[in-house]
Amino acid sequence: MLILVLLYISKSKQLPIFKYEKKLIKIITDTSVIIVFGNTGSGKSTQLTQIIYDNKINSKSNSKGIICCTQPRRIAAISLAVRVSRERRTLIGNLVGYAVRFEENLSQETIIKYITDGLLIKDSFNDPLLSDYFCVILDEAHERTINTDLLLGICKKIRDKSVVLKIRIDKIKAININISLIREKTNVFKAALIV
Repeated sequence: MLILVLLYISKSKQLPIFKYEKKLIKIITDTSVIIVFGNTGSGKSTQLTQIIYDNKINSKSNSKGIICCTQPRRIAAISLAVRVSRERRTLIGNLVGYAVRFEENLSQETIIKYITDGLLIKDSFNDPLLSDYFCVILDEAHERTINTDLLLGICKKIRDKSVVLKIRIDKIKAININISLIREKTNVFKAALIV
C-alpha cells in the first residue's frame, strides 16, 4: 500500500503546474489578485493550494488562516479534498478538509479547505471580510454561475478593503471571453499566468 501512495504522490509532481511553481510563488506573494488558467489536468485544483501551503506564503505575510478553494459542486469539493489529503498522507479533516451543504469534515488543524460556492457565500454573511481565510481560490469561475458572480463581487469588496485575496480561474477559452467582461465590470484582475 505504501508503494502505491508514493507512486501516486510522485506522479502529481509531473503536472504542468510545477513548471511554473517559482513564478506562481512570486506572483502570489507580490499580487493581491491573480488569475491562473490552463488545460484540464494541469494541476490547478489539486496543486495550487498545496504550493501555497508548502511555501508558507501565509506565514511570510504574517497572516494566519485557511487556504480556501471553492467548487461549484459538492462532489468536486469532496473528491478534491480526499485526493489532496491522500497526496499529503493525512486523514481527511486534519490538514485538508471540506465543507459542503449538510456535511463537513474539518478540524482545528485544517489549513486547506475545499468548499462549495454557496457555503462560502453563507460564510460571508457572518463574516463579510472572510477573515478566517488567508487565501480564497475561486475554482471553475469560468462557468459563470450566479454563486460565482456573487463571490466575484464579494471578493472585489474585500479587495477594496485591502484584505489579501487570490482568485483562480481556469479554461482558457472561457477566460478569453469572460475576462474582458469581468475586467470591464469589476476592475479586479491585475495579473494572469497561463499554466
